[in-house]
Amino acid sequence: QVFRLPTLELRAVWEGVLQEPTWLASDSHGHIYVLDRGLKRVLRFDSDGVPDAAYNGAMSQHAELTSPTALAIDGKDILYITDEQSNSVLRFDAVGQALGALPQTGATARPRALAAHGERIYVADAESGWIWVYHKGQGWLGRLPDYRGPVSGVAFDAAGRLYIKPGLDDAYDVLDADAAYVASGMLTAGPFD
Repeated sequence: QVFRLPTLELRAVWEGVLQEPTWLASDSHGHIYVLDRGLKRVLRFDSDGVPDAAYNGAMSQHAELTSPTALAIDGKDILYITDEQSNSVLRFDAVGQALGALPQTGATARPRALAAHGERIYVADAESGWIWVYHKGQGWLGRLPDYRGPVSGVAFDAAGRLYIKPGLDDAYDVLDADAAYVASGMLTAGPFD
């Protein structure tokens, strides 16, 4: 089935193409990217559900996609894919050419869910439960303070709020872009005159 933007209309136009679709993303040109764990690949479709043969052919050539688990697309249409077997975050340009992986650190032992916002990539680590932040110009910035738990999905809305899906139920957490979060201790602010 197709997730059609902006009307959110579901239509059956991808039948026979997908085996185990698990993740969706869209780019600035209206392309829909579908991560298919069963076929171990990412496919791109136009907004009418027509497969992009050139892009899909280029993506099928990448042996480093051994066990893709999640994907995200940044504002410059760079595609980020977490790979479970290599425990890495792989990058691809808008024509499907590999740009290499994000640098490995001890911080993200098992990257899984991820989201992109501005120059930052948010990577959920399945081993520690932390969400780590990578800045494209500055490298790894650290982790989100006081958030630790299972993460099955992350996404941003247009206002910059981070939505975290901790499990498979109907609950989710929202972190406001303009708020401060404290893990423990005392937060002092003021004066309030």
